[in-house]
Amino acid sequence: MDQSNRYANLNLKEADLIAGGKHLLVAYKLIPAKGYGFLEVAAHVAAESSTGTNVEVSTTDDFTRGVDALVYEVDETAFGDDPVRGGGLMKVAYPVELFDPNLTDGFYNVSHMWSLILGNNQGMGDHVGLRMLDFLVPEQMVKKFDGPSAGIADLWKVLGRPEVDGGYIAGTIIKPKLGLRPDPFAKACYDFWLGGDFIKN
Repeated sequence: MDQSNRYANLNLKEADLIAGGKHLLVAYKLIPAKGYGFLEVAAHVAAESSTGTNVEVSTTDDFTRGVDALVYEVDETAFGDDPVRGGGLMKVAYPVELFDPNLTDGFYNVSHMWSLILGNNQGMGDHVGLRMLDFLVPEQMVKKFDGPSAGIADLWKVLGRPEVDGGYIAGTIIKPKLGLRPDPFAKACYDFWLGGDFIKN
């Protein structure tokens, strides 16, 4: 089902989308499966990762259409025309309203963002390759990502280093993670700690 009439608008300009600050922009490398058109598959990717599905639904209204993800740029042979290694460039604008902030604090969730832009669209049968190349998160969303619970200065403090310019932190996991006897495990840890910072077990 070709959904490019709804999920593509090649008249949109990236500079305007960035200036507007109301869309998360994602660039993908796309290799359509044999027998499928590039824009057709690109629009299907946008549909599957926003308001669409593979059938027409009766509940679609103006609000739903207002939060459609839209393909705004395509270059079908950006990476060559080899059907396996080539592929084209497609760019999708995802309205901010598609990303649900947390009900308790209003912050966005990175896992939710990834599931939307790299979720269902990865298993579609009308492409043989879809790889995210880059993305741009609008400032209004960046300000509402809560980020990690600790920063680099916190890690430097735990390690007894200066909280400014505390240097490189090296960690490792001793392998094999199961089946290593205490003495060889202790020796491997000691050898690492001669120059490293922490071991995850």
